[in-house]
Parts: sequence; structure tokens; C-alpha cells
Amino acid sequence: MASLGEVVFSVVEEENIEYAAEVTERSVEQGVDIVDHVRPRPVVLIVSGVVVGQDAAQKLEQLREYAQKGEVLEYSGRNIVGNMIIQSFPASHTARIADGFSFRLELREIRIAVSETAVYVAPDPVTPPTAPGAVAAQVRPVIPAGIQMPHPSQRPDALFEAREAAPAKTTSLLVKALNYLGKVFKK
Repeated sequence: MASLGEVVFSVVEEENIEYAAEVTERSVEQGVDIVDHVRPRPVVLIVSGVVVGQDAAQKLEQLREYAQKGEVLEYSGRNIVGNMIIQSFPASHTARIADGFSFRLELREIRIAVSETAVYVAPDPVTPPTAPGAVAAQVRPVIPAGIQMPHPSQRPDALFEAREAAPAKTTSLLVKALNYLGKVFKK
């Protein structure tokens, strides 16, 4: 007998299972398209059948609970598949089934990602490593150097030196510009 979780079905009339893949295609100038990636899609199982008997109402309620909670189940019938959830569950109550219901379950496979965490312990920078094969870093000790003067090329006085080093036949416009810049940097 076929079952889903703890619910055993009275009759399963049909099982349709679909295995599909998503294929990425790229066009090329000549010839057929090339395929560069194939990714499997989740398995889809459609089961139709009948549940009858005195416990039909409890089974219907259990199936509704599975669907509402999104519970991960295993289906066992002609096909056996695990990690399935109920994607849709229409149940039909007709006059031809007196003490039960007919159903059409659409089950879909899910894949649950498992996250892992790693703990990184930074090595002590003072104590050299003791593990075999470990390499100690060579670090130069910090030496106090006192107050450092900027390099001459970074000082504004370099403009004055450039003005004084200019040839005597410089145009008056260049001399005026250098004089102006010298006044700005002296402030």
C-alpha cells in the first residue's frame, strides 16, 4: 500500500513522476546552439487515489496538516521518493464515495541547505607558533624616530626655489603667476 508520512492510502490510481533539468543554451554564429550548463530541477510527483474507511476523516486532517505546515515527507508507493512537500492537495467528496474522499496530491522535492560555521582563532602575535611546520613572521621592532620633517618637494617653498631658478628672460606673465602663488602659500 502507498503511504505519505504516516498516512496510508486505500487506493492509488495513478502516479506521475517528472524528472526535469534546466538547460542553458547560447547562440553561435554558425551551427546549433551550444549548451554550457545543466541544472537538475526538483522532482515532481503527482499521485491520485482514494481514501475510504472509518479513519478517512483523520487521514484527511493529517494530510491538510502536512500541507499547511510544509512538513518534509517521504512517499512510498510504486515510486519511493524522500524530501517531498505537499505543493497542492485538492480533495473531492462525491456521492460515489460514501465514507471517504478522492484526492490528487502534487508533491515536490525540496533541497535544504545546511549552513556550517567555522571558528577562526587568530594566532597570538607575541608568542611564536609552536605547531609543526608553522612559520614565524619576522617583524622589525618599532623604533621611535621623533618628529619628521616633510620632504623638500612637498613643501610650498619649492615654488620660491622654482621662481629663483627661472632664467632671466622669462616672460612677465610667468613671473607674475609665480609671485602670486608664492604669496598664497606664505599665508
